[in-house]
Amino acid sequence: QLVTFETAKLAFDKGFNHIKPNVFGDSMCYTKEGEIIPTHRGNAAAGYILAPTQSLLQTWLRNQKILVDAIPIHVIDVWGWKVSGVHENGYLYLKEVFSERCSTYEEALEKGLLAGLNSIS
Repeated sequence: QLVTFETAKLAFDKGFNHIKPNVFGDSMCYTKEGEIIPTHRGNAAAGYILAPTQSLLQTWLRNQKILVDAIPIHVIDVWGWKVSGVHENGYLYLKEVFSERCSTYEEALEKGLLAGLNSIS
């Protein structure tokens, strides 16, 4: 699932820019107005923002030593999210857990991705 326009803009502002020659044609991007369109070489020059999948952005955050997970809450069909970080010494620490009731895994992950991006200085 693609991230929302809000998440894509924040990701771009935090340094996420994975438009590479081998992804043109099989990925999507947002216009400045938030319209989703296919990615092509001219888009990067026009300032369009890559619309990554939640999985790709989650992987990029993991490479920044920020772990984002959607987690089940102890209620049937309700999800929350958590954001963890990794110290330079390798120890995991909890940055934030939020048990907001999300009706889907994807909704919870999106909220967690936003929180993870906001934790980047």
